[in-house]
Amino acid sequence: MPKERVCANSETVSADIRPVSEQENRNVNGNALCCDKVFADEQEKVTALRDRQTRFLATLPAEPQAALDASFSILNPDFGDYIEGFEEALHLSQVLASVIKWGDLEEDSRELEAAEFVSQQVADHLHRTRSQLDYLSHILGNPRRLEREVNSNGRATISS
Repeated sequence: MPKERVCANSETVSADIRPVSEQENRNVNGNALCCDKVFADEQEKVTALRDRQTRFLATLPAEPQAALDASFSILNPDFGDYIEGFEEALHLSQVLASVIKWGDLEEDSRELEAAEFVSQQVADHLHRTRSQLDYLSHILGNPRRLEREVNSNGRATISS
């Protein structure tokens, strides 16, 4: 009796003994076909990041009023008008616009160096502002996140 040939896409081969496809491997960021050491290293990194996120979330206010109070202190530091760094970035961007519009920005000139310095300061202040807004978003979303977690665990809900 001749031996039957079985090809990889044959219906006689069950799905659990087929090789992992390149697409399936890409869907899990290459972890399906990597060596055990690489996989273990990745898992350690993921665990460390998840632990850090858990510690961060534990620092956020749980009650809605506490979240609002913390948000107000970010939006109005020292009872100022704007989030820290915003006003500086606004003024610096106005100076930069003026230098660009009226300045003679020749290569290797002091004006060009000044414009580059000011633009870097604007970028730095805007990055800090973005970080504070991201933190503010976490603070404001935390009471709702905790409520969802409690609901998904089947325990009593937090009243708002």
